[in-house]
Amino acid sequence: MDAWDVDFEEEPAHLSGFAGQGSHSTIDVTYARDSRLALWLPATMNEEYTGTLHVVSLGRSNRTSSTTTDQAMITATASYSDFKRFETGAIVK
Repeated sequence: MDAWDVDFEEEPAHLSGFAGQGSHSTIDVTYARDSRLALWLPATMNEEYTGTLHVVSLGRSNRTSSTTTDQAMITATASYSDFKRFETGAIVK
């Protein structure tokens, strides 16, 4: 299988659930040639997020009761397959 690997790396940024200069994300997408559609399409996407995670525990009245901070890493993988071509048409009378 022919494949084209694209790496994307983001400088420290605020991510949902992550904050501070130590936050970091990496997204790696691999593309593969679909011979049936004659297109390069995404085959897999791997994501990794590292940084400081702030956890807020709520009391019974939904007011903040405690906040904890910890280093965390989240990884996710998506696989794509079975792409379809959609076409439409119209006749004007």
